[in-house]
Amino acid sequence: MRVLVLFALLLSGCSSIYHPQQGWVPEGYSEERASEHQYTVQFESYRGEEWQQLEQYLIYRAAEIGAEHSYRYFLVNDLQNKERVEVNESQSIKVTMYHGTDSGANTEIPYTAFHHEIRTVNALVTYTQKPSNDSYDVMESLATISVD
Repeated sequence: MRVLVLFALLLSGCSSIYHPQQGWVPEGYSEERASEHQYTVQFESYRGEEWQQLEQYLIYRAAEIGAEHSYRYFLVNDLQNKERVEVNESQSIKVTMYHGTDSGANTEIPYTAFHHEIRTVNALVTYTQKPSNDSYDVMESLATISVD
């Protein structure tokens, strides 16, 4: 029973896709500084979230960057949604198991293919100290957007 509880707790910590993108797994956020007041921010996932949810993650990450650099507002420009499909394949393999000195049984594990629809949102984010009609407030975005 303790093992099941521990396993459930470990899995519950992995439920959010909001984290830095690491390695080859297409999930999480990344950013690149484009100029003194601009960053290109990206969020990617293979789990099938709606575009609106991924855009909210991107806005939240943009707000975090703004807070780290003491900006009060930011503009999101050139927002792009891209979707691609990746197929991972595994070939069938034959396994032989021995149950004694002379007997053996062959088992074949069939070919499998996994299709992942990878959704990516990216935008050019411009930071400023002055609000405008279409700017986001850094602190308000951090307080109102949920990433859990």
